[in-house]
Amino acid sequence: MYLSFSNITDFASAVHKSSKHFLFTSHSLPPGGTGIYTPASYLVHPTLPNHTIYTPHPRNLAPGERLPVLIWANGMGLAWGLMFGPFLREIASHGYVVIASGKPGDEADREQAAQAAQADADADADAAGRDTDGENSRPGYEHEAGDDGRGGQHSEAKHRGGQAAHASERVKQAGRKARTSILGAARRGGVGLARLQQVDAEAMLEAVEWVVQATTGAGAPQSSSSLSSSSSTTTTTSPFSGTYPSGDVRAHLDGSRIALAGQSKGGLDAYAAAAALAARGGADQARIKTVGLFNAGLIKRTAELEAQVRGLHVPVLWVVGGTADLAWRNAKLDWEIVEEADKKRQMQGEGGGRGQGVPVWMGNLDVGHMGTFYDQDGKGGKYGAAALDWLAAWLKEDEAARRRMVDDYPRNGWHVQARNWV
Repeated sequence: MYLSFSNITDFASAVHKSSKHFLFTSHSLPPGGTGIYTPASYLVHPTLPNHTIYTPHPRNLAPGERLPVLIWANGMGLAWGLMFGPFLREIASHGYVVIASGKPGDEADREQAAQAAQADADADADAAGRDTDGENSRPGYEHEAGDDGRGGQHSEAKHRGGQAAHASERVKQAGRKARTSILGAARRGGVGLARLQQVDAEAMLEAVEWVVQATTGAGAPQSSSSLSSSSSTTTTTSPFSGTYPSGDVRAHLDGSRIALAGQSKGGLDAYAAAAALAARGGADQARIKTVGLFNAGLIKRTAELEAQVRGLHVPVLWVVGGTADLAWRNAKLDWEIVEEADKKRQMQGEGGGRGQGVPVWMGNLDVGHMGTFYDQDGKGGKYGAAALDWLAAWLKEDEAARRRMVDDYPRNGWHVQARNWV
């Protein structure tokens, strides 16, 4: 795979953003979101302990109301349920249950993150008060003592030189502060990220199986604990009755409407999970309504991996971050694989998607490999809006959302390719 200098620097920037996020929002995320199901928050269910579940508050859900499900895999394959917390929380607030790979974290991690964040702040403050030699002094000026340090007056030349150097030193000082912040965050955050376990498509399949068990009774647990209170409440579910204690998210899952998606390496896990479920056929294949890849595309071009892409029969979404995004070329190649396979099926009369070919959409936004996931709006920025339209289009059969992605997005900074989408 060819990597340009811009690809490499953009990926380094993506790692830095992830590291900063680990430090400053790493293991806590308040309830929030802007959808009609706000507030949304996260939990860890005792029957799915290695995943983080984002869900609307139970009080906003009607009895028996069931929501479509998004199974999400993180970049770098990290088992960190809050890696894309604000983005996933926003999705949940619009009426979805989102299951992300990995736990949110524990108290030890929270304490380490807090200490690292304070160390970063101290480093920034320290850098702001130092000159190039690391001495506490006013930038660009000599001490009042002369060269011999015995109280002599400045020469006129030194005074003029100090004035001339002042602006330059201010720029250098700002640069030192920025470098200290970036390198410090990358170092401390990177150490934190390195402590996290890495997972693959099996984590997504485990989440799918959990949803199936909860909604069909296949292997359903005999008892469960209410998540709405600390009291221990159990209910018998044999034979499967489809009922759970008040506040249990399992009572609100729609196992017939599932999307698979991920960012970077997580997108490749979505490919693999979709292929595994398609190979099973029947209900397992039918549950998966769409697959989404964010800043992702095949890196290795093996026959086995390309077969995963070629075998996609459900709507596929790619969201990439411009030419600097190292996944941009890979996603374009994957598009071509799906297109070629789709045309071949059409010639053979097999059809696909909605009967007119597999729906595919690619949105290219010049934002780099980490996209807009960490935008200050707390909603995932334009990536968040695209994800909501995509999910509405294929999990809620929202024709207006499909049309919006094709007609409106090009006027909002996106370069869009679409086929069979509307």
